[in-house]
Amino acid sequence: MVVPQGVDETKVRKRLFDEQGIEILGGFGPLAGKVFRIGIMGPLATEDNVQFLLRELKNALAAEGYSG
Repeated sequence: MVVPQGVDETKVRKRLFDEQGIEILGGFGPLAGKVFRIGIMGPLATEDNVQFLLRELKNALAAEGYSG
């Protein structure tokens, strides 16, 4: 997922981890600070977990000033 312009991806990732225990990664190399790397695999790959991630990612983005 592309990081919205004006959003600090590190702050979003930290907020997700600290508040919800959700760990996602940022980009590296030329994509550092530009993308979120999200993986949901194995037994965690359920519709409920995907919906939870999307809801909490939306909340974290909003908390960091994103209004889109």
